[in-house]
Amino acid sequence: MKLTFIAKEYMLPAFLTLSVKYYLSKYVVITRNDYSEIFYLDNDGEIEREYGKKFFSKKENYNSFIKDLEEKITYSKEFRENFLVEKNIEKKKLIDFFFDSLSKFSIVELQYMKTEEYYFKDLTYGGEVSKEDIELIGKLRLGLREEAEKFFDCLEDIAKVIEETFFLGAGDLFYYKISEIKELLTGKVVEDSKVLARRKMFVVVFDKNEIKMLEDIESKEIIGVLEKRQPKSSLRGMVAYKEKAVGLVRVIRHDKFDLANELEELKAGEILVTEMTRPQVVPYLKKVAGIVTDEGGVLCHAAIISREMKISCIVGTRDATVVLKTGDRVELDPDTGIVKIL
Repeated sequence: MKLTFIAKEYMLPAFLTLSVKYYLSKYVVITRNDYSEIFYLDNDGEIEREYGKKFFSKKENYNSFIKDLEEKITYSKEFRENFLVEKNIEKKKLIDFFFDSLSKFSIVELQYMKTEEYYFKDLTYGGEVSKEDIELIGKLRLGLREEAEKFFDCLEDIAKVIEETFFLGAGDLFYYKISEIKELLTGKVVEDSKVLARRKMFVVVFDKNEIKMLEDIESKEIIGVLEKRQPKSSLRGMVAYKEKAVGLVRVIRHDKFDLANELEELKAGEILVTEMTRPQVVPYLKKVAGIVTDEGGVLCHAAIISREMKISCIVGTRDATVVLKTGDRVELDPDTGIVKIL
């Protein structure tokens, strides 16, 4: 079995990973310790690369895609402007409202996923579509990302009302399957022990048209492959902005409730190490000498912002927030994409 890293996100709910098929290839989502990692399973994204090469090389397709991106941003804004969840709503209407909202969110999320790096890896420029054209997709991607995050906040609000209505633990709904949410209307809830086990880890496998959640012993083979990774003294990623940088590491993870305070502690000349930059980080980036991220490609938020602000940046290392510690001294090599611990 082979796992090829795609992305790392702050915890993706079970109901979301089981309702949205992100990629064309066979892949797996491993969620543990409040984080979700996505891997191609027994392939390296060749289907996405081939699709992107054919689709985005034609100006007509590119123009259509730009239009779709702009429409989905507007679609999300309109949903949020009219969003209201009632606390004393009838139970079936509440569940129906949740699934209707989840379906609409999936439309926005799927459009965002079509801007992932793998679709552009084999694309050559100089024909109908230029590098500047693809850069525009990256900038619109940032806008769609912001909208998707705000849209997801609406889903969270509905989830909280469902948890209160059906007397579930805070955050428990995030670990429910689609079928299990529907079964709430029959009075059936997921056992506390099963929710607790899923909070520790669950695995979702996507194989063609089949989507399956693996639990307990079923997931051991996949986790075993993941655990065979060797410790690293250096990291390699993709160079987003070519500038050498040396400095002390500041690891900031976006799952922290005191994120604003952590950002305030950033010192001039430090190297920001994070899963992926978010819009709220941007005002603090003028302090840093470099950026290193776990996930992302040339069109990710960190890559776009680093090019605009001319900050040394290496993205897609996968393990930077795990391997590096605050206070480590590192060097960012703009030629090789290597982050070396000094």
